[in-house]
Amino acid sequence: MRGSGQQTILVVENDDALRRKMVSTLRGVGFATLEADSSGPALEKFQAHQAEIGLAIIELQIPSMSGLDLAAELDRIRPGINVLYMSALHESIAMESIGRRSPERVLLKPFDEKELARRARLLLANVQPRKVRHAQHRQGGSPAD
Repeated sequence: MRGSGQQTILVVENDDALRRKMVSTLRGVGFATLEADSSGPALEKFQAHQAEIGLAIIELQIPSMSGLDLAAELDRIRPGINVLYMSALHESIAMESIGRRSPERVLLKPFDEKELARRARLLLANVQPRKVRHAQHRQGGSPAD
């Protein structure tokens, strides 16, 4: 990851070559990145760095958990997390549903580097890293000041 003041993007893609290319592109335009090839490592990295992550870019078809389920879990951990969904399945029900509600949150494969960077900038334009609520906050306890 890079220094403070930069927004971090979590890239979750099981195709190693594509994930490396995405990370290189995003770093090249100034974003800090974290990467994972499946839901388990993605959840671990998100929990460890959730205060810095401004955007999660998630492939819908990843091992062990669907991208939609992973996004729901990230949102449970930190409500309101910004997500960009990727898929090569242009005809999938999930992609159609997301695309109808928020077309800017759908990135269909194949895509080029400029489009990836443009979408990341668009979705992060007004998003600042949030302070993480303490665990007792989520469990109904009083806030720790």
